[in-house]
Amino acid sequence: ISPLMKYQEKFLSCLYGIGTLESISIESFMESIKVVNDDYPVDTYNDMIALMNLSTECAMSNSRSRQLLQIVNGIYKRVHLKLIPRSLPGLKSEISKNLSHYKITNIQVDWYEHWKVHEIGIEDPIFIHVRNPIEIISEMLVDPEIMYKWKEHVHFEYYNDNNRIGNVMTSPWCANTQAELRQRSPQGTLLAIILYADGVALTENIHNLITPVICTLGNFSQELITKDISKGTISYIPNLRDLHEDKIVKHLRKIYPTLDSAKKAYRSFERHITRTVWDYIIKEINSWWQVGINMYVLGQGVKLFHPCVSFMVGDMPSQNDAAGIKNSAKVRYPCTFCLYDAWKAKKYNVRTDVQRTYRDSNILEKVKKAEIILNRVGDNMDGTMILPSDKEKKLLDRVNILCMVPMRNAFQDAPMGYKGDIFNATPPCLLHVFCGGLMKTLTKFIISIVEGICSPKYITNLTTNMTHGEYYNKHVLFNDRIDSFPYTTRMPHLNWTRFKGGILKHNCKPKQVLYATGSFGGFRSTSFISLLVQILYSLGDDIIPESGHYRLRNGREAKDPGKRIKVAVVLLLDVYFDSKRRQWSDDNISTFRANVTKLYDSFISVWNLLHEIYNEGKLRKNPVIKLHSIMHIADFIESKGSSNYSNTDHLERYHHYGTKTVYARTSKRYANLPFEMLNGIVLKEHNRRLALLSKISQDPIKVQNEYRNTEKTSVEYRVIRKFGTTSVSSIDWVNYSNLEVQARWEMICLHDCLNEPSKLLDVLKEKNFSQLVMEDLGIDLLAVDTNFKLYFAGGISSRDITLFACTKYSGTTFKSSKPRYDFVLIKEDWTAWNKGMVRVLAQILLFIVIEVNVKCDRRNCDNGNDQLKKQGVFCVVQTLQETSASKKEINLGRSYTWQRGNHNNFNLSVVNVSSIEEPAFVVPEYKRNRICTPYAPSFSDVYNMIPLNFFDREEWEQDDDLSVI
Repeated sequence: ISPLMKYQEKFLSCLYGIGTLESISIESFMESIKVVNDDYPVDTYNDMIALMNLSTECAMSNSRSRQLLQIVNGIYKRVHLKLIPRSLPGLKSEISKNLSHYKITNIQVDWYEHWKVHEIGIEDPIFIHVRNPIEIISEMLVDPEIMYKWKEHVHFEYYNDNNRIGNVMTSPWCANTQAELRQRSPQGTLLAIILYADGVALTENIHNLITPVICTLGNFSQELITKDISKGTISYIPNLRDLHEDKIVKHLRKIYPTLDSAKKAYRSFERHITRTVWDYIIKEINSWWQVGINMYVLGQGVKLFHPCVSFMVGDMPSQNDAAGIKNSAKVRYPCTFCLYDAWKAKKYNVRTDVQRTYRDSNILEKVKKAEIILNRVGDNMDGTMILPSDKEKKLLDRVNILCMVPMRNAFQDAPMGYKGDIFNATPPCLLHVFCGGLMKTLTKFIISIVEGICSPKYITNLTTNMTHGEYYNKHVLFNDRIDSFPYTTRMPHLNWTRFKGGILKHNCKPKQVLYATGSFGGFRSTSFISLLVQILYSLGDDIIPESGHYRLRNGREAKDPGKRIKVAVVLLLDVYFDSKRRQWSDDNISTFRANVTKLYDSFISVWNLLHEIYNEGKLRKNPVIKLHSIMHIADFIESKGSSNYSNTDHLERYHHYGTKTVYARTSKRYANLPFEMLNGIVLKEHNRRLALLSKISQDPIKVQNEYRNTEKTSVEYRVIRKFGTTSVSSIDWVNYSNLEVQARWEMICLHDCLNEPSKLLDVLKEKNFSQLVMEDLGIDLLAVDTNFKLYFAGGISSRDITLFACTKYSGTTFKSSKPRYDFVLIKEDWTAWNKGMVRVLAQILLFIVIEVNVKCDRRNCDNGNDQLKKQGVFCVVQTLQETSASKKEINLGRSYTWQRGNHNNFNLSVVNVSSIEEPAFVVPEYKRNRICTPYAPSFSDVYNMIPLNFFDREEWEQDDDLSVI
């Protein structure tokens, strides 16, 4: 029995009982639970856990929780049960009184001796608090939520997934590492550890930082790794800039000749602190890499694991720190993968530059020697100067040329598997490279170009068919279009971005335009995804023409500015969403490489356009380092799997669970903050696992179904009451001549096609609505004994799909006066036109709900009477058809206009919601003299439908048997 197995036994015995180690399923796990608590009965103990979790989730104060516990104790007293603690702290203390098996290692880091900080009253050393990463992983391996609920998403062996690269365990790196491992350990199992570290602002003050160090496993699937349960916090590194920085730097001026050198020395000590944490982590991983260690796996017995570092994720500065590369805008070789020369700023050539410019891990040995040399040379304490020899100076120059920090790298001796080193184990992060980098930068480029093109200061004449007056002050129209984008079905990654005062107010000053990089507006990085979609369609053909020439003041011409911008936006969005693909074939990777090269060229084209307008055609080298980083995404995918593993999006979301909410329950004293937070996350994870006991006690069947993933396959829509329902008092089903409702009609539908009751009756009569109800529900609405209720609804939902057709919508409240009418793809039978079953794009105008009570056998009724309740949900839709000019436009999807029906009017239909195939992401196409109003359609309107598989390349695979009309 290994030390980790003993730890796992103690870990489980304090949660569910040691007998659960023998379980093989969630059912046997539940049967073998044996909670040892001498103070309280099992049911009472489970109630205490439920109360504690409730008070935590609801953020109850101590006084409120005390009132709740007083009520519970009153009930217990009446039924003669033992009373529970009367306060929330006492309740938590009673539940979590046995946590001694969670060990935290305290590492003392002394200030540099020659700094003599005791002279300024600083006597205490710095303590770093760290948990053993292997212990954290061992907890995950016996966590029932991971190993039973997500059993199919945990892999311990390399597997071939139809010759596609997806999860880490399907990658060539895994195959080769496992093959090398099995040569020396035939029973060994690869444990692929993923590490992450990044600073987090604990409050609105961005300088109040702490750096959590987090680990997870490449053995987890891409779905599981996004969950909070798949992560464990190793340490919280304090922000030394808040710890005596000004005081110490001022003191260091007595030792170092300049203020910059004093600050540089202080930054060096910060790196020393970070390296101390990484040293501990790598040491623990390295100690078991060669010999392996036995650990329990819940439901699978005992396995011999060999842990190694798969890769380290984070933003570019944190990865550069881990790799030992200098962080500065003036660094010549900032890339961790290769020796890309940022001074020359030449495009990365995939075919010729890879082998020649890859960073060599042998440089780490030279870095180690450079650190020894620098610790020896320099100003001596007696005032003499110690100089390096010529050989040592040559080595220092080489390290400096390669932009390496002369400090030993903690990852130098880390086990990283097949051909692994810290340089190729720092992949580009999609969130920081795309959302937080290129998308923000391109947005600033575009608003600067729009501002410049609409200003006579930079434009003298136009050689297009449009006069200059047509473009003057077009930025006002551009702002209006951005802010007035209609509501649409919420897709992954997208919510419209709104700017108070207009987007162009964030334009840089003329002198700063050529350095237009970085963020603005205080928005989340992912907000710029939707903003680029808004910009693409708001430009139209009148803000900036797609073709033509601008004659600039300097005599130069800007050719096809609109086309250059739109191509860059389309390619950037396409490459971003393609990079999030979960499975990759060789063809996918080849296509991705080609599109990345096209994106590089189009991005530079917009960069050049910016200089043509503002810099009199004098082009500067492109300083956007992240534009080069995307070149290595395909390298990482080919080696270690999907780039979703290197995307820190889910890790950034984990900060709320594992950092900010933990910080909220600390004393806020900076000296003790890292230790309190590490204790806090341990307690929070312990309580999360304990919550399973109360769930099992309350509803064991529900827990079993949840862990078996037994979900209903059929789509059942429910009415969203929040957005209003209006009952129908009476309706004439024979002549459709009368309709009485219990509210004003403008509260039911504002759409021009149905803004009067008579218009709805005309549609119901034309489509023979009563016959449709009879066919779908098997109920005759005209029968005398039919008892039914008819009402209108503002929205329906089913699982993750929510659809709206309401007069007032704001997302969270009912106060907004803006209507919302969603677009969907509905299935229709076009056999009569030799089309078979097709998908038709339509806009939902109104939901009609019918509830019918019919007589039946009492034995078949849930309520015990002879009435069976049936519900039918129908919707009135307005259909669209594809335009013939859609392929000529630069956009993300296909263009549609309203379909004409009888008497040359709009085509309206009534369908059951079961015919809705999927929501459709539809945006208006703005052109000159064209305004798309969501609830006032015109035959001149043009909408663009972006297919859902553009955003998610596997989730929304369209049925090849059904075409879209």
